[in-house]
Amino acid sequence: RYPALLFLHDAGRKHDQFLGEAVALARSATPVVSLLIDAPASRPAGWRRNYNPTVENNDRNICIQAVVDARIGLEVLAARKDVDAARMAVVG
Repeated sequence: RYPALLFLHDAGRKHDQFLGEAVALARSATPVVSLLIDAPASRPAGWRRNYNPTVENNDRNICIQAVVDARIGLEVLAARKDVDAARMAVVG
């Protein structure tokens, strides 16, 4: 069983921000299973409400959704038979 990484890219960055790192880790001597997820900020406008629209990226729902996405991502990785759930980390 392999270690696993959950990659969370910066809000506003492309979803492939960590793709090079994930590929390199998958090909390393000790392979790593990686999951790259899109940040909530990259979702279409209209699914959330800004609580302070005058401040860029000051969106309560984006923060909440990022935590939910990270938890689901970790659960997905932990459920894989090829992942050692005791060796998982989050990057981003």
